[in-house]
Amino acid sequence: MTKSELISAVSLKFPDITQKDVECFVNGIFEGISKVLVNGSRIELRGFGSLEVRSRKPRSARNPKTGQKVSVESRRTVVFNCGKDFNRLIREEAVVESEPATEQRAGSVSDGFISSGESVGVYAASRR
Repeated sequence: MTKSELISAVSLKFPDITQKDVECFVNGIFEGISKVLVNGSRIELRGFGSLEVRSRKPRSARNPKTGQKVSVESRRTVVFNCGKDFNRLIREEAVVESEPATEQRAGSVSDGFISSGESVGVYAASRR
């Protein structure tokens, strides 16, 4: 799902809010998350997961095309750890997808957007 698809999905879910306002809201959330991570802090979204910046040590690697050894400098990278509730939801959806088609359950992922009834995701976490 792209950011524009997310904005469209939220706009459909809340028809009283203009798409422009939803876009500002989504952009504000992403800007806030980016600022916190750049400052080195950790973000935890209960039921969804956490994001944090970790440092990677310098190492030697191999260029897959040429096979030549190259050195990779130390760097910072963002790591996502999936929350228990979200992980459970993903595992349940994987089982449902492998079974014959059945009626969709409340709180399952539909069209890339989490439907009501489940406390997973940024929207649901912010609603509490």
